Amino acid sequence: MRDSPIIISDGDILRLRGLLGAVHGAAALDHAHLGELRTELERAIVLPLHEVPEGVVTMGATVQVRDLLNDRMESYQLVYPREADAVAHRLSVLAPLGTALLGNSAGDVVEWQMPG
Repeated sequence: MRDSPIIISDGDILRLRGLLGAVHGAAALDHAHLGELRTELERAIVLPLHEVPEGVVTMGATVQVRDLLNDRMESYQLVYPREADAVAHRLSVLAPLGTALLGNSAGDVVEWQMPG
């Protein structure tokens, strides 16, 4: 969990809470991850979309991610699960990396654990 709360738009938080409420029967490995997302949403700073500072990762945002272990750069668009497509680099917010990116700002260092 992050030290400071994430920033999220009022529209995104409503839709994400709905998604989390609809996730039943998730794999055991996903339960902890989804619990972390619930916790982050509960303590988030919620703002109208027009007040979210520039550079904050919101739903639909395209972000550049650098792996600090190998200095490799990848570009991803943060999307809802139905829009996810690994080939097109559309990353689900319910994936561990997607959750880790949500609400952070450009230049932030983000840590996440990969399943397995």
